Amino acid sequence: HIGGSGMKSIVGLVSLFIFTSLVGATVASAQPVPASPPSSPAERAYDRCLDQASSTTAQQQCGTAFLLQEERLLSAAWRQIEAGFSAPQRVGLLAEQRAWIAYKDRSCLIFNDPMFGSMGAASGFATCRGQVIRQRIERLEGYLAEN
Repeated sequence: HIGGSGMKSIVGLVSLFIFTSLVGATVASAQPVPASPPSSPAERAYDRCLDQASSTTAQQQCGTAFLLQEERLLSAAWRQIEAGFSAPQRVGLLAEQRAWIAYKDRSCLIFNDPMFGSMGAASGFATCRGQVIRQRIERLEGYLAEN
């Protein structure tokens, strides 16, 4: 029999494995993730910005603003994790977060390949990286809901 926090740890590890497997397969395929309806205000603002962008530089500026906003939302979710979990729980979560950051920093780099062209690199990278960050935010929120 596994107690509540032990079961949560196992569920978290399984979720992380599934997440990294699915995201890794998506990135490895070098295909943009199919568009889905924007799930956050940052995504909606990014879509509006891209609709108005008339150059690659403008698209890059949209992407930079989008990723900064998603990073702020991620930081806010992490602050809630720090406040909502005990010190022993945070040890495992911090190790997981550090591993995720290493993954995030290497994700979506395929969009810098010349095969995507400057327009693909400008919007494809930000869209992909934003999805990686959004999935992490949702996972952290899930941990909070389960705690």
